[in-house]
Amino acid sequence: MRIIVNKTFEEIAPGDSASVERRLQAGDVRAWVAAVGDVDLPAAPGESQAAAGIVTAILTGLVGSSLPGPGACVRASSLRIKGALPIDAVMTARLVVREKRTD
Repeated sequence: MRIIVNKTFEEIAPGDSASVERRLQAGDVRAWVAAVGDVDLPAAPGESQAAAGIVTAILTGLVGSSLPGPGACVRASSLRIKGALPIDAVMTARLVVREKRTD
């Protein structure tokens, strides 16, 4: 059984990082389309807004499981995909702490 432990604000330091790899699968895109109703899905599914949603979900999962861990939530995010995310591409999501703000 895997034990997940979170980090408190005091334990997090600039430079801390967490990462995960995931292979983009056609089923991921179909599930996203079914969940949000992306009716503009083009012929190449990895090129749609669904891919951006999937990447955001992977990053959000990384926040909740690794850095800082359970109980954490994403307050805001911004994502820009510069090219197609082809099906079967291996994606690496990586979070790095740049700064800590007490506010």
